[in-house]
Amino acid sequence: MATWQEFCDSVTKLTNKAIVKTGELADSASLHLKLAQKEAALADLYEQFGKLTYKQIKQGDSTEEKATELIEKLDALYAEISAIKAEIQAKKESKKSENDEQSEDNN
Repeated sequence: MATWQEFCDSVTKLTNKAIVKTGELADSASLHLKLAQKEAALADLYEQFGKLTYKQIKQGDSTEEKATELIEKLDALYAEISAIKAEIQAKKESKKSENDEQSEDNN
């Protein structure tokens, strides 16, 4: 039968592990939320770009300056989205690597 101290140590280890897992989940959720926000902003820019293009074609207005501005914003958003996706992927690979190491340690 385990002593009281062994029991307390086990509870402490489990608590610490739960805290780490909760932090990892919160971090992952935060990245996915940030990604969703960037993708929504991207859709909004495409909508603006479409309206601008329609206006240019329909009315013959010169909108080149505004179009260039929107394209720069689109490119910047694509870069941010790529960075977030890379960070998510890196965390997944890191987590998989940790799980593989733990599996090997248990065997």
